[in-house]
Amino acid sequence: SLANQVEEPLLVAEKNFFAAVLAYWKGNGVECQRCCEAALAAWPTRSRMVAGEVRVYRALAQRMNGDARLALRLLRSDIKNAGKDSELFVSRILAAQSFLHLLNSDLELAYESACQLGAVAVRANLPYARFWAELSCGISSFYAAQFDQAKEHFSFGAEHTYSFELRASADAFIGIVLSEQFTGSPQQALATLERAAAIIDESRDAESSAVIASGRARLQLLQGHS
Repeated sequence: SLANQVEEPLLVAEKNFFAAVLAYWKGNGVECQRCCEAALAAWPTRSRMVAGEVRVYRALAQRMNGDARLALRLLRSDIKNAGKDSELFVSRILAAQSFLHLLNSDLELAYESACQLGAVAVRANLPYARFWAELSCGISSFYAAQFDQAKEHFSFGAEHTYSFELRASADAFIGIVLSEQFTGSPQQALATLERAAAIIDESRDAESSAVIASGRARLQLLQGHS
């Protein structure tokens, strides 16, 4: 019966995990962290991907609750104690670590964690993790004013527009556009923007097209057009 199934550890873990996700996006960090701890208590080691996702949200909740140092310490411990054949699990932890460093404005550490994520992704053939590693490297490089380095990383996302997440690819395109503008190539920035618009708008995805429109407005301001 359903009543008996609820007692299954995996179902308890998944129920608490989904509750944690909802709590996080409602801005309730305390409830999110509580649900994550309950999920980990019910299903601490099995299904490493799920365990990794729970730890991502626990870390984000801990930062929301003012415990960023604790979050990073626990993530480092998770990486250190990960067993063999745990690349998928480690990829989630490294992604969370990079994101937390980025939120803390620790750009060098964010870049380092993203590079580690990229290395794990290549070694374990995890293309989706590779995509996010390159995007995270591009973002941390961009905000560190390393624009040539940012362009190199953003290019991976732009070249794989239809392979992963369209919205993220649109972000990568705009990262390239702004990096080209900041490195003294305004005409190239315009050309890249038009190429991005043609590719993204073809999908008729409103959210991704809005990213391109926002990027166009920023570029026009940077080039002195009102």
